[in-house]
Amino acid sequence: MSAHETWFLENNWMLERLFGAERITFEWPEVKYLQISQYPLPTNWMQLHTSLLMVFDNPANIFVHPPDRFYLNRGLRTVHGEIPTHYFEGEGYNDLSNLNWARYSFHIQDNWHPERDVESGSTLLDVLDALHISLTQAGDCIV
Repeated sequence: MSAHETWFLENNWMLERLFGAERITFEWPEVKYLQISQYPLPTNWMQLHTSLLMVFDNPANIFVHPPDRFYLNRGLRTVHGEIPTHYFEGEGYNDLSNLNWARYSFHIQDNWHPERDVESGSTLLDVLDALHISLTQAGDCIV
């Protein structure tokens, strides 16, 4: 098994322990995407949960490039009823709008250092932590 396959497999186990195996869909062995049903949204969003789809263009590059393609349910709004920043339901910035997803534009800028041994480096849990921070900030801003 390759290093990136081992890394993804161990991340899958961590995510299953956190969210429950029934809420995690990991395409295996190609690892093209990860889907989490009922991903919790910050309190400044109107909805409590969304489905989260994380697409991996080239899983073998996970040790170099963090995930950067995130999709959420359509129709999400802030507690004030506004469309959050960095959230795109239409076709412009959203390459999966035809599949009824909204794109959430988010990029990890620093501190991406995954290791084959997931306990020694960055993980998808770190990605989800950073995503939650970004979603909190986006929920405070409107377009």
